[in-house]
Amino acid sequence: MRTGSVRKSDLEKKYVFWDIDGTLAPYRFNDHVSDPEGTNNGMSLKEISEHIFLTRKPSQHMMKVVYSCGARRNFIMGHCQVQQEMDDKQLWLDKHFPIIRRQDRILTFENISKADSIIEYCAGHRIDLKDVVYVDDALAFLREAERKGIKSYHISSFLDWDYSDDYFNSKDEPITFEECEVVPDDSQKIKEKHILNNMNFERFFGKGKV
Repeated sequence: MRTGSVRKSDLEKKYVFWDIDGTLAPYRFNDHVSDPEGTNNGMSLKEISEHIFLTRKPSQHMMKVVYSCGARRNFIMGHCQVQQEMDDKQLWLDKHFPIIRRQDRILTFENISKADSIIEYCAGHRIDLKDVVYVDDALAFLREAERKGIKSYHISSFLDWDYSDDYFNSKDEPITFEECEVVPDDSQKIKEKHILNNMNFERFFGKGKV
């Protein structure tokens, strides 16, 4: 019988789709959990127009999870109200989760099913749903995805994640991620090579700073 907590073996060599708000970043932000203007969203249109999302800090725990999970490929599966929110989240991800390439980020409007978006993407890229994992904080989305054949985890399953393994304890060889191509909105191609070794791992995580 499983406890419900995610183990590294659950994500290794999988295609993992991560939500942003409430998963990679704390949902409560700017001193509220819901839109002060009364909608069901986390940010108001005024806050989005002021680019407030760019000041949000990521969850350092989830940064460690993403970088240590051993996924075959990491994706973003996020909902947005308007195009400006999409643009700002792309910049935020460039800064805090560059390991997840722009072409691996699915940002859709809120009336589009996340589960259907994942299924459509996988069908178009010949990815077997048996190799897919979806992580979110919204139970409604997770239940829908699970009913449609996608292994789904609530963010609470990661509270006891153990990332103190050989992945981060290697002292002889640096930890290297494949060179990735980040394609910004203006279509200029920027190649960035992301290498984590013991020294820059401490810079990213060791002192509790982003």
